[in-house]
Amino acid sequence: MAPPVAGPAPADPNEGSEDSGGEPGAAPAPRVQIRERAVVYTAAVTVEVDDVSATLRQAESLIASVDGLIANEQTDNTVERPEPDGTVRRQIGSATLVVRVPPAAFGRVLAALGEYGTVLQQTRGATDVTEEVVDVASRVKSAQASVARIRELMDDANALADVVLLESELTRRQAELESLQARQATLANQVDLATITATLVLADTAQADEDEADLGFVSGLKAGWDGLVAATLVVLTVTGALLPFAVVIALVGIPLFVVLRRNRRLRPAAPVPAMAGPPAAPPPAPERPA
Repeated sequence: MAPPVAGPAPADPNEGSEDSGGEPGAAPAPRVQIRERAVVYTAAVTVEVDDVSATLRQAESLIASVDGLIANEQTDNTVERPEPDGTVRRQIGSATLVVRVPPAAFGRVLAALGEYGTVLQQTRGATDVTEEVVDVASRVKSAQASVARIRELMDDANALADVVLLESELTRRQAELESLQARQATLANQVDLATITATLVLADTAQADEDEADLGFVSGLKAGWDGLVAATLVVLTVTGALLPFAVVIALVGIPLFVVLRRNRRLRPAAPVPAMAGPPAAPPPAPERPA
């Protein structure tokens, strides 16, 4: 599928003085007209299935039927699963497919993948890159014209210094042109083929993965946060229940406390009894005659 752009439009005579490669007199940057919108389609789906291996084969047939391709395939977690006859069979626990399909078959393939089992998660999106496609195409044409102009100057150069300078400039502009062409090819690839990432999970392992997700630091942090929230709710509930009683006690107790304190200040102080002085000394004994 060709990129959704057309060739350059007729040049405007009023733009003849503009340059595209930095040299005076260079051709103006060609304008590109839009034929149709350029849209990049992407999706991701997780499906719980009874048999990952069988579903992989079905998905491969589906992709081939719409002229798509499997860009990447990865299988993980081989598990043992008991059969009805008592035997134990080893099966693939999960698999991830990155498929590329034409945009016309994008919705049909995504729906068919979901019908293989139970869809656990699905996302899809569309990004309009028309402006970027047009811009890159225009810059590529300008860079090509600039490189051609430098080559013409090199053919006419005689001095060694001029040749060296022009070769350096040619190398720089050639690298810029190659970078733009690589970006143009990437955009064309993204527009021509939509991308779907499909994850297939064995039914028995899906619940086990959820149980394992309940362990670890993040799960412990979540449990601690939930406990803190629950404790805070209990404290707030008890506070809300006691608040009416506190209001009543404050309305009655504060005035009563003020009155009692005022009465205590107005009450006269009790007289302090006088303390008795030290006991009088006994009279001196009469002197005896010699």
